[in-house]
Amino acid sequence: MKKFWFVALSFILLIVTGHTASAAQSDNGSEAQNLLNSNEAGSSKVVKTVFSDVPSDHWAKSEIDYLVEEGAIKGYDDETFRPNEFVTRGQSALIIGRTLDIDTSNRTNPNFSDVSTESYLYPYISALVYEGVFAKAEKFNPNSILTRAQMAKTLVEAFDIEGESSKEFTDVTSNHWAYSYVQTLAATGITKGKTPTTFDPNGEVTRAQMVVFVKRTLDYLVLKEELLPMAEEAISLANEERANAGLTPLTLNLDITKAAQLKAEDLRNHDNLTHDSPTYGRSYELLERFNIENEYSTENAGAGQTTVKEYIEDVMNSEKHRKNMLDPHITDMGIGFAKKDSYYYIVQIFIQK
Repeated sequence: MKKFWFVALSFILLIVTGHTASAAQSDNGSEAQNLLNSNEAGSSKVVKTVFSDVPSDHWAKSEIDYLVEEGAIKGYDDETFRPNEFVTRGQSALIIGRTLDIDTSNRTNPNFSDVSTESYLYPYISALVYEGVFAKAEKFNPNSILTRAQMAKTLVEAFDIEGESSKEFTDVTSNHWAYSYVQTLAATGITKGKTPTTFDPNGEVTRAQMVVFVKRTLDYLVLKEELLPMAEEAISLANEERANAGLTPLTLNLDITKAAQLKAEDLRNHDNLTHDSPTYGRSYELLERFNIENEYSTENAGAGQTTVKEYIEDVMNSEKHRKNMLDPHITDMGIGFAKKDSYYYIVQIFIQK
């Protein structure tokens, strides 16, 4: 019966000119490439949908597939999805309500003058108003196009997301009504901004973009509830060992953790412990793929451990792995855990910023 395997490898990297942690072309979908691709994130229910206007290489293909399967969105009768059409406020209520599988029965009528109780949107709008996601007012404006600022508020309120970020966007200052919502999305990695310095709060949201942001939110909640506690335990144990060696503590980097999680799942899915992941390649290729800038990176990978503590103990008992974790030059760490039967495939990536 296999107990564990261990491999270790280090790479020296240069910062690639033009690679940044934010997305300069997010309107066309490249912002989504900075975070987990929903199909790659290990979602158990993904169906291959066929829309004539969503080819297999479309930037939001996997997210659309996932939310269609979940029943949160639908295509049109002509077998199109129309990913570039803008989302209205009413449609956003429908998407969020279906994603949450919200109870729409016996909800108080918010009495919007522009939302009939006969409207197919009414049950979701009334339920979300009742839950505090949307505010009560004279009108709901269901046909108005959803803006990025409104989307930020809707996601934060609907999914009860928390977080504070030191990142500042020049077009969403502290006196902007959506400042706290945008900061929360930035803190959780759900958005990186329209550009490195702007969020574009008044920008209109397309169907594809809405789907991607909802899926990112779901991925973050999985990370927070299931994976983050293990990652936090790992960074705590790693920093204890570094303190014993007189070294500075590492920062738990969520972007690296998300990337490491993808690689761990890929190794598990192929049942193959290697630094050269079938899908994501080596650590420097993985980091470059997700625009995670660094000057230097090292990686440990293991399989067979059943707890975080056991993994860190195995690292410390291996000269090469211990050397990676106690490298005085590294500053950040990310770690992913992919369960297989009773044990985990684990990928631990370190970088020097």
